Amino acid sequence: MAQINASRLYYGSQVAEDLGGGEVGLNMFTSEAGISAPQYHTLYLWITGLINPATSFAFNIAPYTGVYAGDGGGVGADYLKCLSHGDLGYGLQVDMKWNDSAFNPVNVYTVQTGVMDAYETRQVIKGDAMVYFDGQEKDAIAPANGTIATQPNSNYGDAAHLRYRWAVPPNELVGGNCQVDFVFSFNYTT
Repeated sequence: MAQINASRLYYGSQVAEDLGGGEVGLNMFTSEAGISAPQYHTLYLWITGLINPATSFAFNIAPYTGVYAGDGGGVGADYLKCLSHGDLGYGLQVDMKWNDSAFNPVNVYTVQTGVMDAYETRQVIKGDAMVYFDGQEKDAIAPANGTIATQPNSNYGDAAHLRYRWAVPPNELVGGNCQVDFVFSFNYTT
């Protein structure tokens, strides 16, 4: 059976950070209002159990399904906050060009109403995010959008290297712990 794995390091330990409420997963860290370029964080994704490359590798967000430990008014309120921040040009931003020296707006995809807010509007992971390791991390030789292979694979790449951040609108006065699900999907054959 194929399974998505996530780590902060290339083929590192599975992400299992404290989310409160006894849940573990990916903690987006803290962002502050008014910072025009908040720090971005790294996330590697790879799929185990593949024979043939997976296709349609994509992501979207959804209302949080774990034990809620946020302080933003509930699962629905957190999901809507994520979308409203994105509608303003802030919020959850994902950069799919792993080796740019800085977050490049050309490669950044922002979660907002109608964009990555459900499975039907998911974002295919771009070929620019696909990497492999040959003594050092390298671009896949012939990447294709949404296609990822199992390790080792220099052609399509065997991991996706994403960078993400949460940009808070400058007029946001109250922060908090906002929880949403980050959903990854793909197609594969055995």
